[in-house]
Amino acid sequence: TGAMILLAGLLMLTAGPEPAQAAFPGLNGSIVYAKDLDGGNSEIYTMRPDGTHKKRLTNNKTKDSMPAFSPNGRRIAFVSNRSGNYDLYTMRPDGTHKKRLTNNGLVSEVNPTFSPDGKQIAYAANVNDGGDIFALSSDGSGTPTNLTPHLSVEGDPAFSPDGTKIAFKSNRLGGNDEIYVMNAAPENNTTNLPIRLTNELAGDVDPTFSPDGTKIAFTSYRDGNSEIYVMNSTGAVPPTNLTKNPASDTDPAFSPDGKKLTFTSNRFIEWDIFVMNSDGSGWDHRTSVGNYYEPDWGPRP
Repeated sequence: TGAMILLAGLLMLTAGPEPAQAAFPGLNGSIVYAKDLDGGNSEIYTMRPDGTHKKRLTNNKTKDSMPAFSPNGRRIAFVSNRSGNYDLYTMRPDGTHKKRLTNNGLVSEVNPTFSPDGKQIAYAANVNDGGDIFALSSDGSGTPTNLTPHLSVEGDPAFSPDGTKIAFKSNRLGGNDEIYVMNAAPENNTTNLPIRLTNELAGDVDPTFSPDGTKIAFTSYRDGNSEIYVMNSTGAVPPTNLTKNPASDTDPAFSPDGKKLTFTSNRFIEWDIFVMNSDGSGWDHRTSVGNYYEPDWGPRP
């Protein structure tokens, strides 16, 4: 059905993973990520930045994925279909105190990301014959606000560190995914239209701000495969390819100190979590034997 096709588009970039990340300044803490298990199941784990002390946070026979740290590192938002539909949940970094935030029947919510003050979560939902970006109180109370009431498909929201902007992907012009930025305050979006930052025939997705707000890292398919690029947050300077690898590289997320990026790559056949310097040098993998994806790097609580 059309709804199923839309959901597939919201959940997957191609055959690879889909992002969930934040970029809040602080001391480097844990990396949270999803791992595929048998039978189509995926669970959420954390590890130290060097790949040690891996800890499983969820234990469910359905898909738990798209984890994102809160700005103080004390909560993790994630997506689960444990109740039969893709809904938003939160939990503590040790996996306790899980709380369901959304319960909207056939509407699926994906790509959660916290606002810098921790009071809101922005996410994508399959509505209006497309996909829109919404904002919801991070405790699940109140009514969600539609930030992009547009007949197109929007996704991959990411707050700027000062909370004034949200970067996202959209296919509103020509049906091709590009990176846009809009005001985070919904009352401003009626008069201030989103600004388009990229303009390529191939897709640009997965935007994430650097902790100082001056740069945006993203995934681009402009080279015939997926690569991690970085540009300044205004889009005024041509972006730089950081990965330059024939494999697929995606899911970028800055470390809280801004000096490194974690990302997903299948350069060793399976999907693994990698870490590199923010200029693209010094990359190394942190996982092996299995499929790991959707990393987010949280600040130390």
